[in-house]
Order: sequence, then structure tokens, then C-alpha cells
Amino acid sequence: AFLFDPDGNEIGRYDKIHLVPFGEFVPFQQLLGRWISALNELGGFNSGQLGKILEIPKARLGVSICYEAIFPELIRLQTKNGAQALVNMTNDGWYLDTAAPWQHFTMNIFRAVENRRMVVRAANTGISGVISPLGRVEAKTALSERTALNAPVRLRNDLTIYTRFGNLFAWLCGVFVLINMAQMYLIKEN
Repeated sequence: AFLFDPDGNEIGRYDKIHLVPFGEFVPFQQLLGRWISALNELGGFNSGQLGKILEIPKARLGVSICYEAIFPELIRLQTKNGAQALVNMTNDGWYLDTAAPWQHFTMNIFRAVENRRMVVRAANTGISGVISPLGRVEAKTALSERTALNAPVRLRNDLTIYTRFGNLFAWLCGVFVLINMAQMYLIKEN
């Protein structure tokens, strides 16, 4: 993703972090490429910098490309690094007229709520839209609709507990469950 100023000069670039296996990179390519020669023709992309944000004079943006929006940790790190709004761009043409474009759009609602950031989403054939920090869809297109959206984007600097600490609460719950299981086991043994 490239960011340009009004004069057309490149002022920022975001390279996708979570690459698609067998599309953008081949796992175990050196090993598998020996036996499946077609694999040597696939992929070849390198991951970008984790947590990178793009900056314009009045805003800092966290960018995700395609299905990166399904990974909460990627978006959380961008927000923790100063992103005031989130942008997701995607090619949903693969999904045609299925439930997948709707599911893909919905993932961005979770990222908005987790980090209390507005999300602006642009999809070539999927659903484009603007999502509030509370998860309300403020504007959206229909599937495969060719149009332009106009909606205000409010910037935020505050950090949620999730943004600050990530999955700490989930880990604490897991530890609590393990302690209780061990306690139940010890009681049962006595």
C-alpha cells in the first residue's frame, strides 16, 4: 500500500505482514520445490515491518491488506504504535457472491471495537465501508457496487485495555482454569 501526498509524491509504504501461503510465499520452498517444480514459480514476496504505521500531517494510519484484518494482534500492534485510524484494503473478487465477503467485512468490526478506532475499508468487489470505534457501520456499499463513500473519520489516541495488554486476560483465564483443574484433581485424589 502506498501513501501519496496531493502532489503525487510517495510519502509512505506499507508491505503486507501476513502473506498468503502458496500465493505470496511458499512454505518450506527449498524442501518442497525439489519434488514439486511448480512451487518454484509461486510466491516470492517478503513480509513487511510488523507494527508499521503510515503518517500524513494530521493523522497516523494503521494499514492492513486483505485478510490481515482477521489477525487481531497485527492491528493491535499498529494501534499501540500510534495509529489513530485503521485502513483495510482488499481484493474480495475471489469470493464471488458468497458469504465470504460479508464475513471478511465483519472481521473489521471486531478490530474497530478492540482498539476503539475507526476503520475505513476499501474492497474491489467486496463490501467497502466505514466503521465507528464502537463497531457501528456508518457507511457501506453493497456487494460489487461501484460507488464512492463519503463519511467523516474521527481520529483517536486513547488505548483500550486490549490494545495495551493484548491477550493477557485470556492467558490469565487459562491459568485460572488450569489451577482449578489441578485443584479438582487433588481433591478427587484425596
